[in-house]
This record gives sequence, C-alpha cells and structure tokens, in this order.
Amino acid sequence: MHSLELIQIVYLILLAINFISYYYSSLKIFKKSSQPKNFQWYVLRLMTLTLWYGAFIEALFFGNFNENNLIVAAMLMCVTSLCLFWISARHIHGNNFQAIFDYQKPHLHLHTGPYKYIRHPFYTAYILCYLSLIVSLPSKLLTLIIFLIAGYYYWAAKKEESSFLESSFSDSYKNYIKNTGMFFPKFFN
Repeated sequence: MHSLELIQIVYLILLAINFISYYYSSLKIFKKSSQPKNFQWYVLRLMTLTLWYGAFIEALFFGNFNENNLIVAAMLMCVTSLCLFWISARHIHGNNFQAIFDYQKPHLHLHTGPYKYIRHPFYTAYILCYLSLIVSLPSKLLTLIIFLIAGYYYWAAKKEESSFLESSFSDSYKNYIKNTGMFFPKFFN
C-alpha cells in the first residue's frame, strides 16, 4: 500500500466519523421538537445526504483525490471540525438546544466555551468538514452542493439570531454580535 492510499483511507475514515457524529447529534444531542419537521429541514436533509453519499461514491469508485498535501490539509480540516463539534456538544450538554430550523423562542444564551469566539460553532464544524471535500475531491457537483448547504446554514443562523434579537436576550445578543464572529472568530472589533 502506498502512502497516498493510506492517507486517502485515513481521510475517508475521518469523514465517516464526522458524518456519523453529525447524524448522532440529530438523534441524541439536540432537543427533539414538538413541532413537525418543516420544508427547510427536509431540503437540508436531502442535500446533506446527497453530499455524504456523493462524496463517498466519488472517493471510493472514482478515486479522484487531489494531491497528497491537499489531502493532508483536508484531514486537518476534518480533525478540527470533529474537535469543534464535540467540544460544542459537550458544552451544550443538558441545555435542551434546538436543532436547525426549529424556530422556538430561545430559552438560553450561551456565550462561553466555543460560543465565546463564534456564534454558531456547530454550523462552523459542519462547513469546515464539507469544505475539506472541496480541498480533497475535485468535483463540481459536490462543490455546488456544499455551497448550497453553507447558504442554508447561513440562512438558518440569521433566522436563529433574529429570534434572539426579538427575545428577552436582545440587548446582550446585540453586544454578543459585536464581539464574536458568526462562523469564524472575530479578531478585531
């Protein structure tokens, strides 16, 4: 087995761990909504499943990986994504966090842990993992799906933030927006 093949296998394992973690979060980490799933949720789920299956089909059957150093970069992105995801999951444990597109009034405003630096660490973790696919697999279709999903996350984040701005947390959330980045840390205010 060549070193490139080994790196590709390790990367695919990391991707699988990320995807399994994200699926697990929808079952065990986020609060189950009493409301029926809405249209946006189903569209996002369809795009995400298409991305996951498409990425593995592309990698396993076509093997169109980019160069070795780009796969290593993609692996680092996956590891960072996984760490951010599980640190965030640990931080919200027991706080009844709502899943994406569950538009209920906010009951808690976290601004510690990963939330001290970014307002949406889960979306950041997902996007970072998906961007690793762009780095590792040169597929225009996967790239398009990733940008559509990232747009959906942006839209969901804006909707969630508007819920905070219309809640009793409005004043503190305005200050929070000034000091933290939406998906990446703000280094300068």
